[in-house]
This record gives sequence, C-alpha cells and structure tokens, in this order.
Amino acid sequence: MELTTYEARTPRATAGRALVVADWTVQPEEITEALGAHNARHGTHFALLVPASLHGVAWMGDPKASRPCAERRLDELKSLTERSGIPIEMARVGDPETVPAVRDALLDWPAEEILLFGWSRRIPIPRAFSLARRLERWTSLRVQWTPDGAAAELSVRNRAGSPRCVPAVHRAG
Repeated sequence: MELTTYEARTPRATAGRALVVADWTVQPEEITEALGAHNARHGTHFALLVPASLHGVAWMGDPKASRPCAERRLDELKSLTERSGIPIEMARVGDPETVPAVRDALLDWPAEEILLFGWSRRIPIPRAFSLARRLERWTSLRVQWTPDGAAAELSVRNRAGSPRCVPAVHRAG
C-alpha cells in the first residue's frame, strides 16, 4: 500500500504519535500492514479513529446508519493491530463528518501527524479541496493519505459506487 504524503506549510520531524483516520470501507489488513511498516521505521504510537461516514446518497438518510459498520471495523482494526504488536493508545468511532471527528480526537489525544486511509473518488477533486488538504490547513500537521486500493473494484462491483453498511445479524441462542 503506497502512501501519498502532503506536507503541511511547517514540516515536522519524524512523528512519535500518529492519528490514524480510517474510512470504515477500507480493509483492516491493509491498514495494519501499513501501520506495522510505519512503526518499524519510526517507532510511532497510534490512535485509531474510524468516522461513521456516510457514503454516496446515504447521507440523506439516517446520519447514524453507518455507526455499526464503523464500530465493527474499529473492533477488527484493534484486534489485528494488537496481534501485530502495534502500539495503540486510543481507539474510537467518530462523528460522521471527518474533520470534526479528527478535531475531537486531537483534543483528547494530541498527535504529531495524521495517517489518512480511504476516501477515494472516482472523479478526482482538486488537491486544494481534498480532505487531506483540509485537515492540513486545520491542524497544521503533516497528513499522509493512502487512497482506498479497492476503489476501482468497487466501481465495477457496485454501479452506485457507494459501499453499503449492512447491520450485523444477531442469532438467538
């Protein structure tokens, strides 16, 4: 998984604390692999944030509809990182809006950089309006963005282009 780095106006030295902001549609194995490599290079401690973002036209419905999927993804991420020996100091599901979710997480757990996983677009948007750039402007932190590797496959599988959050079915007894 290749990281695309956007440098903030005031570049910082190698970070010891990184806020991992992961879209719930990204596979946790991809994120865990990238975090393991980052930790091996920099000795970083991480906080996990999975915003309960709504995708496609789903935002018109219930704003809390994707929270169960974000919680499941966070549980999977915590489990995988724990088994891989990756130091996680905080983990939470955040607000459906990513920038406020990051703001809240940074208030509780100050970081030195942000690792952003997901949020690919089939139609590219100018960098000035990208989520990575908005986070850089708001936080003055370095943002490393890894687009979702499954975006091309998603557009073929699902013509609507938006992943669906299907609630878990609990079986009785």
